[in-house]
Amino acid sequence: MIIRNRKTSKTYEISKEGYDMLVQRKISRNYEILDSSDIPKPKIIIPKVIEEYQKNPEIIRIHKQTK
Repeated sequence: MIIRNRKTSKTYEISKEGYDMLVQRKISRNYEILDSSDIPKPKIIIPKVIEEYQKNPEIIRIHKQTK
């Protein structure tokens, strides 16, 4: 959901659970709801190298750099 602070006019993306916490703290009246649809959390993109390491940890070995 997208809300806007009435004083500063800054917009924030929060979940409905986050807005419920604002209601419990009684500060929800300071915000205006622009979009009431819940925004799902995006998945974290895991690099391919890490996925390969998780499958077989012996593939990648960490070597110390010598000076």
